[in-house]
Amino acid sequence: MNNRIERVGELLKQELSKLIKAEISEDYGIITVTDVIVGGDFKEAKVFISCFDKIYEQKVVDELKKHKLQFQQYLGRNLTMKFTPRLEFMIDKNQDKVEEIEKILQEIKE
Repeated sequence: MNNRIERVGELLKQELSKLIKAEISEDYGIITVTDVIVGGDFKEAKVFISCFDKIYEQKVVDELKKHKLQFQQYLGRNLTMKFTPRLEFMIDKNQDKVEEIEKILQEIKE
């Protein structure tokens, strides 16, 4: 993957983590931005989130979608980029798979 795309993804991940912490209710528990995948043209970014309390994940994604324009405006004002990427928030399903594999491996060990 292009090093520049990775750096932009990491920068967006850091900034969005701060924004989410400031703007989204703490009633949902711990919310983590697990990854940001930026498109090759830098016009789109998929933001993967995970919640400590899995029952709130869809509610958190819905809440983030409501704040999407606000977040994009903040990024546009505060980051030096030619394009401000259009954000798409998604639940990170990989974490569930990792936990499932770890559980299976633990059962095998026993």
